[in-house]
Amino acid sequence: MRHFRTFLLCGAFAIEAWPLTGWRLFSHPRRANLYGWRAYTFNARGRETAIDFARFPRADRHLPLIMQTYGKLPPAREDAVCRAWAARMRSFGVQVSGVRIYRTHVNLRLHRYHRHPPRARRTLFYVCADGKGARRV
Repeated sequence: MRHFRTFLLCGAFAIEAWPLTGWRLFSHPRRANLYGWRAYTFNARGRETAIDFARFPRADRHLPLIMQTYGKLPPAREDAVCRAWAARMRSFGVQVSGVRIYRTHVNLRLHRYHRHPPRARRTLFYVCADGKGARRV
């Protein structure tokens, strides 16, 4: 009985404490259209390499949070963010000429009955090339 009361209290006050997490997981409706962001470096030949944010310091790992304010930054600050990402990828041994940031979209309704996860469509949003600054496409 004590565990049941604990479960109810965690749900009522939105306390996310393992193993009583997941209350919100099933209490919010899911949307059919999912939007996100992907960032890639590119080399002199145009070959892209996905930026592995999981290898970055904790403060720089969350691309969706960064992109919430990226478009509102002054151009010099946008360029500084791209240069920092490029420098970090260079430190991993990747040849980098610039950074491309894509907006992704997945329509889950189109893929409801398929076994494999739907593939995201991507649209180029920003390009940051060395020495040329960041620009919206």
